[in-house]
Amino acid sequence: MARKFVEQVEKSNTEMFDSLVCNAIDFLRSSIDDLDHRPKNSIVDFYTAIELIFKARLMSEHWTLIISKPELARLDNFRTGDFHSVSLKGSVDRIHNILGEKIDREVINAFEVLGEHRNQIVHFSHTSYDNASSTKAKVVVEQWRSWHHLYFLLTAWPQILSATPEFPCKVLRSCHTQNSAL
Repeated sequence: MARKFVEQVEKSNTEMFDSLVCNAIDFLRSSIDDLDHRPKNSIVDFYTAIELIFKARLMSEHWTLIISKPELARLDNFRTGDFHSVSLKGSVDRIHNILGEKIDREVINAFEVLGEHRNQIVHFSHTSYDNASSTKAKVVVEQWRSWHHLYFLLTAWPQILSATPEFPCKVLRSCHTQNSAL
């Protein structure tokens, strides 16, 4: 891939995994923090966290599983973050086809709904999300549905949060503070 402008320090596979998980946690926290005043940002951050958690599940098995084209994977590029990673759909497919884990269609659909909202927000504009106060209620409903599914995946994938096993409960408590919007 050969990045032109961004340089990163080389890290071990374990350090890369830990960075990936920390990044996912940061995006989850940010999505909760942004919900009141920046609900559109909240949905973007929440979806990003979901993508990263799925990548962490793959990476917990082997680092090449998060590379979009594993046949082109190079360890030195991976250790500096110089690669194209798999999409959420690709992650779901690999979790099913390679790891043998089935994720219910209802779960995937909930995440795909968030992904469609995210794409509208990021790539142009989301016409249903122009008013911040009415947007918050819509975002809370979508995120709550997805958080419910994500929580159960995180409890089924303990290797992802082995360093912070209490994290899903902390986020769940934070999500409960948003119940007024429901």
